[in-house]
Amino acid sequence: MAKQPGRCLICGDSNTVKAHVFPRAVPLDIRGDEKTLVQGDRGRPGVRFSQNGGWDDTMLCKEHEDQIGSADDYAVRFIRGGSKNAVRVLNGRAFAIQNSNPSKLMHFAYASVWRAVNCQNGRVHKLNLGRYEHVIRDALLADGPYDLQVLVGFSRLSLEGRGQLALVINPHIVRMRGLKCWQFVIGLFEFYLFTDRQRLPIDWDPYLANNNNPLIISDGNLIDIRDVPRLRPLFQSMRHSNNKP
Repeated sequence: MAKQPGRCLICGDSNTVKAHVFPRAVPLDIRGDEKTLVQGDRGRPGVRFSQNGGWDDTMLCKEHEDQIGSADDYAVRFIRGGSKNAVRVLNGRAFAIQNSNPSKLMHFAYASVWRAVNCQNGRVHKLNLGRYEHVIRDALLADGPYDLQVLVGFSRLSLEGRGQLALVINPHIVRMRGLKCWQFVIGLFEFYLFTDRQRLPIDWDPYLANNNNPLIISDGNLIDIRDVPRLRPLFQSMRHSNNKP
């Protein structure tokens, strides 16, 4: 069967290009010396293998892929810095990381969620941003304003106590402090983009990515990835043979 052509979701241009949900540099860093990455999907039994993470060549033209992904290079540098650039503050209870261009990190968070929701895989899983679709898309196209709250932290996922795992987990809906948000993990960082009419308590403001340099990240204990309830369906799906329906 012939591959169905795509049309840019922004302008309708049929000349669409390959768009990665996340900048391909980070999955390549995580892959290291391995030949492929192992991918799982809670809606598809078994595992898949890829060179550099998920992508979709049916949703954006070159102009709008460049525009949506304009903060990817900044985010890659931020993520690659990881804990090497973290300085303990607040009597050791938190870390400070330089975030020289907060708007770029906000753009990246918006773009990561928007791409994950609007790509083919997101449509298969019936993801949607509701009233925030246009809020997020308009901000990406106009380079702001980025008014939704974004929280960034170190991922505390581990396996058998062997330190932080460098992972990529696509955006998915969770609740924090009773508020709806989209969480994703990339490298050693986790991002939370809040799409809720209510706001986080004001004492959380210093920890948000919004306009903050340095970025303050709370310290926390590692948790075994197998003990995270929302990830159990994913691991169960990955255990099944790819040959099963």
